[in-house]
Amino acid sequence: MSIYNYNLDRINLEIFPPEIWKNPNIIFHGTSEYHSQQIERNGFVPATSPFNIDDARELIRVLELPEIIPFDRPLLFGMTVSRSLNSYIFGIENNDFRLSFAYLSYLCVYYSTGRLKGGQTFGNVRQAKVIIEEAIQTNPEVEEYITEPINRLFQLESDVADANGVVYAVKIEEPYNGIAMEYGNIHSTLAIPPNRIIGKVILSDDINLNEFTIDSAKQRNKQKLIKSLII
Repeated sequence: MSIYNYNLDRINLEIFPPEIWKNPNIIFHGTSEYHSQQIERNGFVPATSPFNIDDARELIRVLELPEIIPFDRPLLFGMTVSRSLNSYIFGIENNDFRLSFAYLSYLCVYYSTGRLKGGQTFGNVRQAKVIIEEAIQTNPEVEEYITEPINRLFQLESDVADANGVVYAVKIEEPYNGIAMEYGNIHSTLAIPPNRIIGKVILSDDINLNEFTIDSAKQRNKQKLIKSLII
């Protein structure tokens, strides 16, 4: 696996060298470098939770308490944080969880830095922190509900957030078993072994994400996918 410096091609919105991003069989995944050791040892494995599921259940229980639930506002697709976490746990336990990749390397930068670092589920844990902090400001007694499993989960989220971001370049091969395109994203229902990881770019937290919007990157990702020879 090769390590590349972050070098944004502002015309094509790619962060890897052309010999990487021009290859139609290479896709990209962004996350926190906190997960790098596990990913580089085991590859990408669906239905593997990055945290203790029982800790997440305890967080959901507290989010649904009468003193806290009014602060749990709908977010993505109208789902509250507690419902989104419940859905995630259901997917993990029923082996119905897919790996997500992008066809445009720059799109992964948005999921490797800032509030989305480490993926949507850790984003939910971050939002849960905000919800509980707001509830405590209104009613200080709520702080008594924060148990050790919740503190453990919040500490893990902080560790993930404090690590650098990383974007992996992953080579897929025909006949692309388990690989599908949906709404401009590439999903895999099968594990991808570590020998398919051919490169990575480590990101610092001072990358300017205001130069392009995430919507423009998503649109470019779809355009690149449509022009590709795969999926």
